Parts: sequence; structure tokens; C-alpha cells
Amino acid sequence: MNIFVPLVLALALSPAVPFHDPPVPVDGPASLASLASRAELDAEPAYTRFKSTKLNKVDSWFALGGDYTLSLPETQALYILVKDATTQSDPGSLCIVTPRHYFSYTSTYGVVKVLLCFECHVAVFSINGWSTSRVLDPSVQARLNAILQKHGVPIPVSK
Repeated sequence: MNIFVPLVLALALSPAVPFHDPPVPVDGPASLASLASRAELDAEPAYTRFKSTKLNKVDSWFALGGDYTLSLPETQALYILVKDATTQSDPGSLCIVTPRHYFSYTSTYGVVKVLLCFECHVAVFSINGWSTSRVLDPSVQARLNAILQKHGVPIPVSK
């Protein structure tokens, strides 16, 4: 028996399939943070008050202010801001994505992680092991930084 056919059917019927548009937020945990690398935590004067042992990690970065939780209306507003700033699929880039902004939220499909890199103009949305990247409009960085500041999350130091 050809194993390829059952495998394709299993993947096609799986609830965790690749997605095109980021799913909308629903009521549930959501957080907002700035991101920094270990080297930045050690060398950047703006980050001296943060200790890596007390910070949550998001992939290989440290979440600064990651303990701030968002209400559903705040999450929906942030989702709309980012969704409107990421209307085009990312054609691929040679830029090494180093996200400085992060938020996560609950959707009907699970937790969505959103990494935003304004240096590369890329947003990466991940859910259940699947991810998609979109072109990120840099004009929203000031608005996003204002949201971070409003909630006491440190503004990321960009290189």
C-alpha cells in the first residue's frame, strides 16, 4: 500500500494546517513585550535593570515587560494595527530577522506568537508549529512603541 495517500489525507484533515491570514483573537491570555538578545542585555545601558534569570524567553530572545497581559479589547486593537500593517506576504529576504517587538494572543486555533522586526520589515506569525511571514509597514513602529510605553513596557533598542 502506498503510504503517501494516507499521509496526505491525514495532513489535509489535520486541524493544524498552514494559514494565510493570522487568526483573530478570542478571550484568553495575551501578552506584549519588547525583545532583546543575551548580548544586548549584557551590553546595552538601557537594559541594565533587567536580569536574564528573571525574564521569560521567546524563542532565543528575552522578553522585556512580557509579564504585561492585555485585555481582549487591547488585544483586538493591537491585532488590527499589526494586521493592517502586514497586508502583503513576505517574498523572502536576506535580512536576518531580529525582532524587537512581540505579542501573543489566544485564537480559536491556539496561541499565536507575533514577532515584529522593523529592521527587516518582517512580521512572523506562528501557531501550533506553523508560521507565515508578512511584509511589515515600518510606519506603525511609532504607534506600537506608544502602546508599549503606555503599558510600561520598555521601548526596544534598535540597531
